[in-house]
Amino acid sequence: MRIVIGITQDRKRMRQLLTTYAGTEETLTEMGPFLSKEEAQNWMQFLESKIAGCREIPPEQGESEDLLWYGFTFEEGTD
Repeated sequence: MRIVIGITQDRKRMRQLLTTYAGTEETLTEMGPFLSKEEAQNWMQFLESKIAGCREIPPEQGESEDLLWYGFTFEEGTD
């Protein structure tokens, strides 16, 4: 089992990534909103320091200063 961790401004992207990495809704945890990208990145770095071997998903391109940030984690499925 590997934990997937990421931040996004598009909450729909969490569901897309869940499908891409064969995760399940039962393992999805959403965090936020965070007021800035820096705050969201600090949250992600904290989790990475606590969870060995996690997979980090980088934020998508085209971010907006006007939108809030959300963090997410889920268990990556096995094929």
